[in-house]
Amino acid sequence: MIQQIPQEKLMDYWTYYTKHKLKNMLALFLTRKKVKGFLDDMENPKIIMFLIDWACYITGNSKADNISDFLVKIPEKMIIFVPNDEWEIVLKNQWKNFGYSQRTEFSAESLSLTHIRKFLNSLPEKFQVKKVDIETAKQILAQNLFNHWVREINSSGGPEKFVQEGIGYCIKEGAKIVCLVSGAKGSIPLTNSLELDISTLPEYRGRGFATILSAKLIEHCLEKDFEPHWDTGNPSSFKLAKKLGYSNPEPYKCYYWRKESWNILELKSTFDPQFKNGLENINRLKTEIDILKERRQVDDVSNSLLSSVTKAQGIFEEIFLTINRLLETEIVKDSDIPQFKEYVKSILRQLDTLECLKTKVLKMK
Repeated sequence: MIQQIPQEKLMDYWTYYTKHKLKNMLALFLTRKKVKGFLDDMENPKIIMFLIDWACYITGNSKADNISDFLVKIPEKMIIFVPNDEWEIVLKNQWKNFGYSQRTEFSAESLSLTHIRKFLNSLPEKFQVKKVDIETAKQILAQNLFNHWVREINSSGGPEKFVQEGIGYCIKEGAKIVCLVSGAKGSIPLTNSLELDISTLPEYRGRGFATILSAKLIEHCLEKDFEPHWDTGNPSSFKLAKKLGYSNPEPYKCYYWRKESWNILELKSTFDPQFKNGLENINRLKTEIDILKERRQVDDVSNSLLSSVTKAQGIFEEIFLTINRLLETEIVKDSDIPQFKEYVKSILRQLDTLECLKTKVLKMK
């Protein structure tokens, strides 16, 4: 019979989760006493399940007879973390519309203070790095900056508690917060590590701000002798981790289920033509610019055009990687659909940019 674990007993079962990915988040919620726990036997459990507000962590014997009794308690679209791949078959048998997302966990063992500090002196003059304080947290709430940070501040108990529990830095342009990185100390007592979380305003991306702030927080962690943990499902974040010195990327899956599935073929038919059109334009433009360079000496104009085309290519490649990652899952979450629409807008914007570049190139011929 399934029993709910009393709040005061939850910590007794923490050791069952040492093989789980992204366990820093579970540790944080445990220290905040915001976990619901279930098991089948207080003394000798076969299955233990912890639920936080957005994720389920389940462990034990995946072949136990009572496994379905636990799985029916997992809400639709909640992310599910399991200790090993054996659980995938169990989960797939439970739900018709079952899917997964790919994430990657990195090792921090190769991080070097010497390497990290190379990134700390590259901030443009009009920007400043500031430690996150109570006023910063209040500003995030007042201006509704970075939606998930608003939720995190409220979840922690308000600005004062957020600053007390966390370690963070931001980059400001005057009074404006343009980039933020933080990690919650609540996970440190259980894991001796914290999870880095980075956000940059869209119009300030691509300027190295995430690199600088990540390096600043990593420096703090290494000086205090605890691990700055890096776990991501984002291609840009993957590249940044490698740049900062993280190593041994280990891919894994986290799962979810939903009542209805989206038509993946329909989504692909919507996005593929636009993306292919963009890539063809990029390749044609690069060829044209190469011809221009052969005809005359390399000048600032052709260099500038090539730089613009290369930037557009990078944006297309990142969109392509992210869309493919989402479409590799067996089903697509409701929450993914607005992001797909944003990708379409971004693709169309890049196509407009490429048309302008093409006009400039043709005028130079």
